[in-house]
Amino acid sequence: MARLWLFVFLLSLWAPAAEAIDSHGKYGIFGSGQVRCNQWLRSRELKDSTSYRDAAWVAGYVTAYNRWVFKGRSVHPERDEESMMAMIDRFCTENPMDTVSGAAESMILELLRRQ
Repeated sequence: MARLWLFVFLLSLWAPAAEAIDSHGKYGIFGSGQVRCNQWLRSRELKDSTSYRDAAWVAGYVTAYNRWVFKGRSVHPERDEESMMAMIDRFCTENPMDTVSGAAESMILELLRRQ
């Protein structure tokens, strides 16, 4: 948990507009993390450039988690991006009005439960 707070602190120095995590667990979300799941699924189906941008955001989210929070090499041991994207797809299919950041957070929690 200390690493997470360190990450948030360092991020706030780099991006002054970033908000801290509030008492309800809300925090500033940038880029593709704000995309709704129904948009994620549509882009993935079309295989347009937006889908690659959004997938890169998820990969970056997991990379940041690995760097600042996870106590090991990777929360996703196979380190296979397509299987991560499939996990996001499943979450988004079940939760079309949620966001990509919500899907990524759910994926991390699922990966942690598997360990």
